Amino acid sequence: MKLTQSLEDYIEAVKILQKEKGYAALTEISDFLKVKKPSVFRALEILKKKNLINKEKYGKITLTPSGEKLSGKILGYHEKLASLLKDIIGIEEEKALKYACILEHSIDESAYEKISAFVDKHDKGNVMNETKSLLDLKEQERAEVISLNGGENFAAKLKAMGIYKGAVLKRIYSPSKGPVIIELLNTKVAIGRKMAERIKVKKI
Repeated sequence: MKLTQSLEDYIEAVKILQKEKGYAALTEISDFLKVKKPSVFRALEILKKKNLINKEKYGKITLTPSGEKLSGKILGYHEKLASLLKDIIGIEEEKALKYACILEHSIDESAYEKISAFVDKHDKGNVMNETKSLLDLKEQERAEVISLNGGENFAAKLKAMGIYKGAVLKRIYSPSKGPVIIELLNTKVAIGRKMAERIKVKKI
């Protein structure tokens, strides 16, 4: 069943809100989507006629079996796209989630299946290649930088330190607290632990 982007957003909102207490309410959906209540009411009436939601007189709104199936598909699109943008391409999380929300309504099932297969292959490859964060690298272990999970400013700051995708480094000191000390191009560099956690590496 093909819905407009707006109606898919309502299905997604009901699914998310329903998880918290078993149902959603019109006011909650309005607040969640930042849409006026009359517009929410009209959209819910359309979804009810399409047998995608149950809308009781006293305000409880739930998904029908057809609605549940559709919401799972929509959220599946969102999760795979977010993973592609954030974990593989390296776009910062806030932007990745925003872009995923836009793209999930634009791709067809064939494109989704290819993206899903690519993301799954990437995830499997990460496990096989023991991809980990720099923070998890042991003392004296050498590794190649695989991705930088942050925004443009984060990447620029690291690049100025000589850390970029493809760079090879070695962790030379691994205290339980304080900065992580690495060796890069015969230079010792100290990196904060939170920053180190966002640098993904593969041991070599």
